[in-house]
Amino acid sequence: MQPRRKEQLATLALSTALLLLLCFKPYEFWVAKEAPRITRYCYNDSFNATHCLLVAQYKGFVIETPEWTKCVWSGSNQPRVCRHWFRVKADQDIQLRSEMFKKLAKFAKQHDKVYYHFLGRRFTKQELLRFINETKPWLRKNEPVKFEVEFVFRGPEKWNFTLMALDSTEINIDPTVSGCTDITSSGEYYLDQDIVDSGTSYCINISANDVVFDCQGHKVDGDDSASYGIYIYRSASQTTNITIKNCEVSDWDTANIHVQAAEGNTFENITTFSSPGHGIRLVSDFNTFTNITVHSNDDRGIYLYYADSNTFTNIVTHSNGYYGFDFLYADFNTLSNVSAHSNGYHGIYLYGSDSNTIKNSKIYNNPDYGIKLYNAGKDGANSIYNNFFNNTNNIYFGGTIYHNDWNTTKQEGNNIYDPNNPYIGGNFWAEPDGTGYSETCDDADLDGFCDEPYTLATNNIDYLPISTNYEEEPAVIYVNLTPDQPGSSDDLHLNATCVWWDTQENLTAYWKIYKDGVEQTELSGSKEVEHNVNTLLIIIGSGNTSEFQNWTAEVWCGNETYNSTSKNDSVVIADSIPPAYSDSSTNTTQAGALTEFRVKWTDNANLTGGGGFIFSWHNGANWTKISSSDDLESGTQSFSEKTATYTFFDDFESGTLSENWETYSSDATYGRIGVRTEDAHSGSYAVIADVSENGHDNLNELITNYDFSEATEVILTFWHREWGDEETSGADHSGHYNSDAVYFTCDGSYWYHLQDLGNIGSTWTEVTINITAHPNWCGEANSSFKIKFTQYDNYALTSDGRGFDDINITYTTVGGQEANKTPVEYSVSLSTYEHLDNITIVVHVSYYNNSGSQANNNNNPALWLELYNSTDWVDGGDFQVNDEGNFSLTITNQNVLTAWKNESNRLIRISARYMDYNDSEHYDTIEWDGVWIKIGSHQEFLNDTFREFNSSNCANDTVC
Repeated sequence: MQPRRKEQLATLALSTALLLLLCFKPYEFWVAKEAPRITRYCYNDSFNATHCLLVAQYKGFVIETPEWTKCVWSGSNQPRVCRHWFRVKADQDIQLRSEMFKKLAKFAKQHDKVYYHFLGRRFTKQELLRFINETKPWLRKNEPVKFEVEFVFRGPEKWNFTLMALDSTEINIDPTVSGCTDITSSGEYYLDQDIVDSGTSYCINISANDVVFDCQGHKVDGDDSASYGIYIYRSASQTTNITIKNCEVSDWDTANIHVQAAEGNTFENITTFSSPGHGIRLVSDFNTFTNITVHSNDDRGIYLYYADSNTFTNIVTHSNGYYGFDFLYADFNTLSNVSAHSNGYHGIYLYGSDSNTIKNSKIYNNPDYGIKLYNAGKDGANSIYNNFFNNTNNIYFGGTIYHNDWNTTKQEGNNIYDPNNPYIGGNFWAEPDGTGYSETCDDADLDGFCDEPYTLATNNIDYLPISTNYEEEPAVIYVNLTPDQPGSSDDLHLNATCVWWDTQENLTAYWKIYKDGVEQTELSGSKEVEHNVNTLLIIIGSGNTSEFQNWTAEVWCGNETYNSTSKNDSVVIADSIPPAYSDSSTNTTQAGALTEFRVKWTDNANLTGGGGFIFSWHNGANWTKISSSDDLESGTQSFSEKTATYTFFDDFESGTLSENWETYSSDATYGRIGVRTEDAHSGSYAVIADVSENGHDNLNELITNYDFSEATEVILTFWHREWGDEETSGADHSGHYNSDAVYFTCDGSYWYHLQDLGNIGSTWTEVTINITAHPNWCGEANSSFKIKFTQYDNYALTSDGRGFDDINITYTTVGGQEANKTPVEYSVSLSTYEHLDNITIVVHVSYYNNSGSQANNNNNPALWLELYNSTDWVDGGDFQVNDEGNFSLTITNQNVLTAWKNESNRLIRISARYMDYNDSEHYDTIEWDGVWIKIGSHQEFLNDTFREFNSSNCANDTVC
């Protein structure tokens, strides 16, 4: 198998120009057109020293390089000798060519004594180019290769390292930030020092998507006049996938952080304060904020303006001039574990905002209102529950009052007021003077919720306001109802354990006793029990019990004010004495004479009431059988791993394009390509490409949709003519290219130009192209390999247009190594007894050749067995074939034997595995011409006879 060839890629470290690198300073990456994904990771060596690497991922390549360059010099006036390395890994085999290194000259001109270390050797530029040109080494799939440059630095102070693409297009990616900057490329960025008192508006301006900006705990601080600290803006809504973390942002005039029309971003571990405007201003959807502190901003702490579906978790917003949170026409947002306190006016303000959720939060010490709703809930109720309110005025409704939900259903959760209360429902309503509704409501059952709802306004009711009076219910943690001895009909013992969670006081246990579903009131009762001690409550005596009764005990515990929910235990008293029988049979030894059997059964319990019992007899026979099939293979099966040549041919005489073709027209209205009858090389049909109406430029494409996998040689032959079609030359491209040409692709995306179609006139002309000879041939085709014919012009036949007919593609595949072949399936129909003991499969091998495996030093070729078990194919193992002759396997797998009781499941399949190809004289072959199946089975207790005894044939209920 030949290695696959390199696609056209913009960036590869081994093929880039190497420019300048500042010793002990961060540097910049430059790439072409599409920026690679840049990440940074650090590790500690055995001396606990930290080293950091930058990793660029781009179109199947991974390039690792140190964050710092290693330079040494012998004195301050001496030149610095520097070395910097790259480690490159690709997801496919790449053959290196000297032209990939042609820009090394630029680097060599800027430095002295430049050497390149590659494959364990040290080269000058010319030596490296000559070595690459002569040896054409390979970069193997997923095998890292290290490349190192050595040079003498002669620059002054600052210098950069650059990766430059072959097309000279450059895009800057800087993984470290030391001051205000514009981030225009995807990647991870790290602030390496504080930004203090900056006058630069839009200090961190992120216009790229897929960015991580990590302040590493540093400050982004303004001068109170510049507009924005961190600024993310898009002109139209789009997913930007930006992460901002570990930042302290302060003193920016309009907002410390501003996000607009940029969606799907993450903000975490951020403190933002002291803005003359807002801490955070959000005009964006679907963002996540976690571990955020916002305080001491002159306007709003967090301002949501037409911002929907955002999530805020673990947020503290306090001491802001107006509101902790301001929702202005902001819907479907979620606040959880928020603390909004000590703000100038309100903790939270919902203006014209609907369907928001505020939960598990504390809103307190806000001078105007804890939460204010103005025209809120019109198009969807806001859900506000399990929050702690403690403000002089907890709530205010303005404008039109719409319905909002102030509690959830009672359910398990972390209660915002009492951590001992395992349930949540509504909110805790407190006031600074201790007169809040939750602080004064009645809670007679001590369940932690007020007995009456709290009406806030019309259609705004908290039906489960939290109270201060939760008491944990006593729990019955154990109930057990058992006989004295398992299986006996003596006394039943009822035991229980009760516990009061928050004290050690004793409790009263209450119980009810039921027999066959009816309460036995004389046995029900109560008793004081010791805290958390297993206590005998009652013994149900044998005078009350008998066999087959169903007894149930219901137990609950409590004190003077509260009882627990009850628990139950049940037991059915078993019959412990088995039935007895006596035999009064009449025996005879006369051949053919009948034998009479009489058996008498007696029992202490009811033999007939429970449906009777079954009596059976058999003749004691145990029969066995071996069933053998005829030869199931009527011919010879042959599997070989060798070179094979195939032909794909289409003359289009079916009148339509088959599924082996696909077409494309750039002008969906006027473009026209398909099987037509205007002219043909042979028969009546050919593929014709033109437009349906003059004056419309259009590209037509005819593309193969056929699997050429494993092809190592492909020859294309076709017949072609044109109708005055002007020639438009082709070129390598991605996607589509206006041209009259033939192309092929290895990956289904990038097309290589094979040949222009030219001006050949109206005579059908045969064209033959050896695609394998193209310098960018795939090495071995896969399912993405395709061939494409294109036609480009703007008139219909007969002014423009081209025809294609009798397309023939001959391709050759070379056998692989350790290959498995498609199994051959056999079924068998045999007479067997009920119980299958084993299955033996015999195969006769008529030819066996393992020369390919031997030459490749691999496993020998094998024949493999599989059997069907009604749902899956079960591995039966290797026949251990090593020559010609008979080979067998015997199967005792119980799942298979059980399934094979049903004849429809009696299926096997045999396949050739581990087949190898080495060359035209050394390849594996296995042939077999006979398959037999034998089944061993037996029959137990032949002709069993069963009879049911019940009240119709028994003397009474206890004698039969």
